[in-house]
Amino acid sequence: MTSLDASAAALLEALQALPGTPVEAGTPEEAQAAHAARAEFLSGPGEPVETVVDGQIDEVLVRVYRPVDAAPAGIVYAHGGGWVTGTLDTYDTVCRALANRSGVTVVSVGYTLAPEAQHPVAAGQVMKVVQASMTEGNPIALCGDSAGAHLVTLVASVAGTAGIPISGLGLIYPVVSPKLDTPSWETLGSGYGLTRESMRWYWEQYLNPEPRTALPADLLELDLSKLPPTQVLTAGFDPLRDEGLALADAIEKAGVPVERVSFDGQMHGFARSMAQIPEALDAIDGVAKFLRTKLAGA
Repeated sequence: MTSLDASAAALLEALQALPGTPVEAGTPEEAQAAHAARAEFLSGPGEPVETVVDGQIDEVLVRVYRPVDAAPAGIVYAHGGGWVTGTLDTYDTVCRALANRSGVTVVSVGYTLAPEAQHPVAAGQVMKVVQASMTEGNPIALCGDSAGAHLVTLVASVAGTAGIPISGLGLIYPVVSPKLDTPSWETLGSGYGLTRESMRWYWEQYLNPEPRTALPADLLELDLSKLPPTQVLTAGFDPLRDEGLALADAIEKAGVPVERVSFDGQMHGFARSMAQIPEALDAIDGVAKFLRTKLAGA
């Protein structure tokens, strides 16, 4: 049986020793502050890229990363953080690495966080950025991790139904369903960073108690047949593992090509932890290669 990667185990021990309370015991503001305070420790300073520019697209904050000799294509990235805590700053290192390894411009979306904005507001903001990015006529791919992977899946489904061409979709340990009822939630729902209680709290912040949308929050209820070729990355010690695998199966059943990637010894959030976990860059390398290939039309 695969064991937890040594660097992941060391990081988990270090995080558990930090002062603070579980996210579900505090406020969104407290969770945001704790997330920001740990960003440099987890991710490090980030790689240099040719240009990094902050701006807005249709009043949505974005940060645009252009690598040296960028190909005429782009990746729209939605960050994780349970829809509540992630920011352009805390995912800066990920986007720098993704831009350098894909060789294309990466547009990171600073969507409005929950509970200020609830489903499907953030997905709508990502869609605005995608539509604006299409105006230059270059191919576009989507990528996201965790809650961000949830958002880009929603957007890719809507875009596909509307006939908006998306070249590829990269999903890094995606949040899929609010049910939290898979076997991996039973076996890994505590002790590995992300817990069942914290994930339930994130969903409570994100979901509008009086939804006014026909767009389902459970990705398994979407029309997945309109998705572009997709890579789904899962981690062996992530409580989200089985719902990610179920999503990959459902996408394949809908007739869409799926590439499955598993980091069996890793836990949730490892791909952002580049300063602590060597395999983090392997994960970014893999999704960058996949999306670069799809953007090139292969």
